[in-house]
Amino acid sequence: MSSRSTCQNPYLDLCVLMAILGTFAILVVQTLCSFAVIGYFARNHPDARHWFRTFLAPLIGGISIAAVGDAAETLLFKLIPWIVVGVFLGGITFYLRARCPDQ
Repeated sequence: MSSRSTCQNPYLDLCVLMAILGTFAILVVQTLCSFAVIGYFARNHPDARHWFRTFLAPLIGGISIAAVGDAAETLLFKLIPWIVVGVFLGGITFYLRARCPDQ
């Protein structure tokens, strides 16, 4: 019997977690875009609205993507939306500081 080390590779674990975070961030953006299509055509182009293409399809897509993103029950998945929001707010903060450093 060989003694095999049961240590985990921290870089592999980090890569997996970052891939999950990136995938979830894409799901959040896709969900927001689905609902934004409805609002955009309702406010800006009411004459180009179509009951299926600009309302029902984006609504079904947004709800479906949100349901898939909500399927996991682990603590990491529950924290990922807050991580995404934190990274977003941090990015905005760095952008504004770089754009207007005197304020």
